[in-house]
Amino acid sequence: MLPGLSAAGMMMAGNRKPAFRNLAALFAGGADGVMIDLTDKTTLFNDPNGTFPVVNNGDPVGLALDQHKWGGKTLAEYRASQPELVTNGDFATDVSGWNLAGASGTITWQAGRMRVTATTNSTPGASRAFTCVIGRWYELSIDIPVAHSNYTSYNIGTGPASGNTYTSGNIGNAPGSYKRFFKAAATTQYVIVYGPGVGGQYIEVDNISIKEIDGHHATQTSTARPTWASATNDVLFDGTNDYLSVGDFDFPTGDCFLAAWAKSNTQNRAIAGVVQSSIYMALFHQTGGLLYSAVGSSTPMTGAVTSGGVYHTLLADKNAANANFVADGVVEATKATPGSTATTGDMAIGGWNSTGTPSAFLAGNVKRIVAGQVRVQDTMSAADFHENLIAA
Repeated sequence: MLPGLSAAGMMMAGNRKPAFRNLAALFAGGADGVMIDLTDKTTLFNDPNGTFPVVNNGDPVGLALDQHKWGGKTLAEYRASQPELVTNGDFATDVSGWNLAGASGTITWQAGRMRVTATTNSTPGASRAFTCVIGRWYELSIDIPVAHSNYTSYNIGTGPASGNTYTSGNIGNAPGSYKRFFKAAATTQYVIVYGPGVGGQYIEVDNISIKEIDGHHATQTSTARPTWASATNDVLFDGTNDYLSVGDFDFPTGDCFLAAWAKSNTQNRAIAGVVQSSIYMALFHQTGGLLYSAVGSSTPMTGAVTSGGVYHTLLADKNAANANFVADGVVEATKATPGSTATTGDMAIGGWNSTGTPSAFLAGNVKRIVAGQVRVQDTMSAADFHENLIAA
C-alpha cells in the first residue's frame, strides 16, 4: 500500500479510479506489466483498431487498452500529457508541411481547416510524415467538419501515397470526429486524408493529432469477441471461443504476478494465462468449484474458495523464495522455491494460450486483469491488493 493512505482513504479522497491509481505504484519503477480495466468503457472499443467505442449492452470488445504506463491517469488525462507528433495538424494559419498524395487535386487553407479538392475524377490525398517507435501503439484523432458522399477516408501507413499498412477504409462519408489506434511498423509513418472522387468536389479536415498510447493492449481480430455486459458493468465471455490476446508481455523467470477480478460460471475453464513448454502462469476455475493458480509448473496451487457465479479476486504472486496463491486477499496456498515462469507467448484473457492457440474458454465475466514483472507483496499486502483491485 502507498505509505500513509489505505484503499478506503483513497476512495474518500475522491479519486475517480482509486483502484488503478493505487495499483500504478506496482509499475512506478518502470517494471513492465499489464493493467486492463474491463469496467471502464472509455478504454474499450468494438474492433482492434479502436474505430468505434463500446457503448451498449452486447457490443463486441475487440480492443481493451492496457493502462500500466498511465500512472493512474484516465485515458483523457494520459493522452493530454503525451507530446503531439503531428506538426500543424490544427491548421491555425496555413496548411504548410502537408503534401499532395495520390491522384491529382489541390490542398488549400480554409479558415482554420484544410480542404482537399479533386481536380479530376480522382481521389487526391493530403499527406504528412510523423516519427514514431516501431512496435509501440499510437492513437490518431481527426475532425472532419465537411465530408463528401463520393469519398472521404483517412489512412495511417508506411508510404506517402497509396498501399499503406494501416487503413481505415471509408468512414461512411459523414462529418464527425474519428479515431484509430495502431501499432507502428516503421519509424517514419504517414497520415493521409483522402478527398472525393469527382472533379471540383472537396472535403475539409481539422485537428489531426497523433499521440503515443503505448502498452500491451488486448485485442481480438476475429469474430470471437467477448461482449459488454451493462448489467454487471464488465465483459462477458461465452465459454465457446471468446478471448482477448495480450501481445508482447512476457512473464520472467523470477519475480512476477498475474491477477484477475472475475466470475466463472463453468468448471475447468481458464480466466487468464499462458502456458509454454509445460510452464504455467494462469488462473483457472477447476473441477470441484476450486479457483486455483498453476505457477511455474502444471501442479496446481489450490485454495478453499468455491466459485459458481460469484466474483473473486485471484492473485498468483511469485519470487525466487516462494509462490503464493491468493483469493480475495487471503493467502490460500504457498509453494516454496517455485520453478521458472518464463514465457514468451501471448497471454489470453478469457482462456489460456498454449502454443498460440487459446483453449479452455471462460464462461463468465471479467472485470480487471493485472500482471507484472514484480512481486505484489513487495509493494503492498495481499489484502491491500484485493481492496485496490475491487475499488470503484
